[in-house]
Amino acid sequence: GESQPPAVHALAHAINDAVLRRWLTLDHLLARHIDGDAAAIEAPLRAAMLAAAAQVLLLDRVPAYAAINHAVQWCKVNIRPGAGALAN
Repeated sequence: GESQPPAVHALAHAINDAVLRRWLTLDHLLARHIDGDAAAIEAPLRAAMLAAAAQVLLLDRVPAYAAINHAVQWCKVNIRPGAGALAN
């Protein structure tokens, strides 16, 4: 929201840009690590996974464990508890 510090907005923008620039690469890498049809994953979960992958693979602002943990927790709270396991 508007009350977030500028650094949070800058990070969100960097993640968004990284995902958009490397969408096909990130999507391919995720599909290789998902059992079953990766295209069938619900959109919010897929978006969280792409954002986490972009942070881990393309950005160096957040440690990998923190990006993954945040994605897992966000999925558990905002999608469903089992979504966290898939995101992990």
